Amino acid sequence: MQWTSEAIVLEVRAFSESSSLVTVLSEGYGLHNGLFRRGSVNLGDIVEATWTARLPEQLGTWRFELKKSCIAFVMRDVDKIQCFKIFAAVLTEVLFEHLKCLDVYEAARNFINSFSSFYDLSRLDSAGCPGNSPQNELQRLLWNLLFVELALLPRVGVVLDFKDLVKASKHDPLEFVSPRTGRIVTRSMGEPYKDKLLAFPSLFLEDKEAEAEASGQNVFQLFNKRSLEDLRKMFSLTHYFLFKSPNKSRTGNTISDFHRASLAALLDTLP
Repeated sequence: MQWTSEAIVLEVRAFSESSSLVTVLSEGYGLHNGLFRRGSVNLGDIVEATWTARLPEQLGTWRFELKKSCIAFVMRDVDKIQCFKIFAAVLTEVLFEHLKCLDVYEAARNFINSFSSFYDLSRLDSAGCPGNSPQNELQRLLWNLLFVELALLPRVGVVLDFKDLVKASKHDPLEFVSPRTGRIVTRSMGEPYKDKLLAFPSLFLEDKEAEAEASGQNVFQLFNKRSLEDLRKMFSLTHYFLFKSPNKSRTGNTISDFHRASLAALLDTLP
């Protein structure tokens, strides 16, 4: 059997002297592994991937046609490399193989595209310099990583519940999340139980249409006040739900520990 789909290269591991075991997130077939025997492929490449095998349960082989590479924008930046490692580790940890997840793929593609968007010529200032500082670039990259993690939440059975959004106001914003149900409540509702709840960024939406449409699937509309503190709170939230039962990584540490420590180090570099 054979299929072809756009895909993002997440992991490349040596398999033999002449082949590599490559893991991709594909648009049409989700997380997938296969052997790649010819040429070279880099982490973060967006490719047209063709997978071929005699039977669906076999490992199969890859054929790649490069569509876009971000390696030139990442290779000399340690923080961006670390950000990609977190991205790949979370996807391979949470997703089941061969399960189509278009919403996750779209968020992942936006994350990869954000590497090169920092150097878009249209963003140059009058002096010919990029309009964003390295700190701003990293913060934008981390927000795109957060959107990937939010898209993953339904895959672990968590849908953030915004039904109390209509009760929020500037004086009583959404501030807590139930660790059991994912329900987001206002400050006044959660204050008596705050020791048992997770923190949520204090947000107030003035756009009533956006309020009415807000849900776990289009939660990105809510982040119109993007601060570093909001970013820390949201990563703590996604970390809790994604890694309730962390698995061991190949290095012996848990992916959960790697996720927490790496994000903390990156966030500490921001002003």
